[in-house]
Amino acid sequence: MPNLGKKINAHNLKIIKNSSTEGENEETCKCTKFECPVQGNCTQKGVVYHAKVERGDGKTDHYIGLTENKFKQRWSTHISSFKTRNPKNKCGLSEHIWDLQDRNISYNISWEIMSKAKPFNPVTGACNLCNREKYFILFKPEIANLNKREEIVGPCLHKRGKLLVNS
Repeated sequence: MPNLGKKINAHNLKIIKNSSTEGENEETCKCTKFECPVQGNCTQKGVVYHAKVERGDGKTDHYIGLTENKFKQRWSTHISSFKTRNPKNKCGLSEHIWDLQDRNISYNISWEIMSKAKPFNPVTGACNLCNREKYFILFKPEIANLNKREEIVGPCLHKRGKLLVNS
C-alpha cells in the first residue's frame, strides 16, 4: 500500500498535468449534421452560456448555464431533455420548454457563450466557473429569468473529482 506522501504526489502530478495541457488540445468545430449552435465555438470547455428562447407568442425568455466539459456535450443534453421528460436531466430551461410544448407554443432557441472560466481549483478552493455563472444570474437578471434561486446558493458540483479524498 503506497504511503500518504506518494499518494499526494501522484494526485498533484495528475492535476498539474491536466491544467498544463488544457489549452493545447483545443479542437475545432466539426458540426456537419446541423449548424453549429455557437458559431464554431462548440468545442470550448469551461464556459458559461446563454440560451435565448424566442416564443411564438412574442415573448422572450433567457437562461444562463455552465459546463465544465465541451459546450457541445451540454447542448446535446439540453436538446435530449427537451424531447424526453427525465427528472434526472431536469433544469429550468427544460421545464420551460416542456411547459411551452404542453401549451402548443412554438419556440426558437439561440445559444451564445458568455464567458470562459476555470472550474474548481483545490489550491484556492474556488470555482471560477460557478462564480461566473452566479455573477450573470445576480447582476444581469434580464438574461436569467428562467434560472432558479437554488443555483445561486447551491454547492459547486466540480469540486468532487478534484479533491484528494477522491483519489
